[in-house]
Amino acid sequence: DLLHEALQLAEETRSRREIVFCLSDLAGVSVLVGQHQLAKAQLEHVLAMTLPLGWWGIVGTYRYLTQANIGLDDLEAAYESAQSTYKWATKRQLVTDIGIAWRVLGMTAAAKNGTISLEAQTYTPAECFAKSCANLEKHDMGELAESYREWATYEFAQGNEFKGDELWQMAGQCFAEIGATHILAEMNARRNFT
Repeated sequence: DLLHEALQLAEETRSRREIVFCLSDLAGVSVLVGQHQLAKAQLEHVLAMTLPLGWWGIVGTYRYLTQANIGLDDLEAAYESAQSTYKWATKRQLVTDIGIAWRVLGMTAAAKNGTISLEAQTYTPAECFAKSCANLEKHDMGELAESYREWATYEFAQGNEFKGDELWQMAGQCFAEIGATHILAEMNARRNFT
């Protein structure tokens, strides 16, 4: 509700910057609660407003767009947005962004039940997740936890319980280290029912 109010205020004052921030944040929340179509529309609006100019949040925008596309089972669009995530991350040359990009590439490859091609090379989901973790390891514990959790989810889906459990525990340790107790509780509840 507060984000919606902030967006309304930004629109009333015609603050382009605030509109972009609010829409981007709303879209991220929409992805997290499974409202993928709404998130996609919001993110496409953000891109229409910012792409010609570029902005510091473009990697996050494409990250959430990839996740929305996966949620909509639009894997071709997910592949395109994952590649855009990687393109902008490498252009910006920020290690955390590159780690995030490798994670969404891994998520896309996992959703496709196969591999993903990038710069004339082919990568499995596990290879993408490993690259993500390697980039994030010393730079962003929260994003590292997300990458371990996504990788674990992939391994569980492949029937690799041992590897999945190992990665799930690593994700939990990272979340504990940053004090994300609500995420730990959700992870523990989710794992007990899978």
